[in-house]
Amino acid sequence: MSEKETSITQLRENLAKYLDETRRGPVRIMRHSETAAYLVSAAEFEGLVEKLEDLLDIVEATQALKEFAENPDLAVDAEEVYKKLGL
Repeated sequence: MSEKETSITQLRENLAKYLDETRRGPVRIMRHSETAAYLVSAAEFEGLVEKLEDLLDIVEATQALKEFAENPDLAVDAEEVYKKLGL
C-alpha cells in the first residue's frame, strides 16, 4: 500500500488530483508537520469497515465461548429457542 502525503493547503487547491491518488492508496494529510487525517477511497474505507465488523464479531463470539466455558448452564437447547420463537 503506497502512501502519498500532502498539506491541507495543497489538498484544497488540488482536491480532484488527491481523490484520484486514493486509487493507489491512502493520502496522508499533514498540518503543521503532523498527520491530521488520511484520505482513502470509498472502496478501501468500506473494506476496512467490513474487516472491523468481522473482527468485532470474532471478539463477541470469543467472549460468548469464554462465558459458556465458565458457566455451561447458560446454554439453552436450540429446539427450545425455536419453540419460543414459534419457528
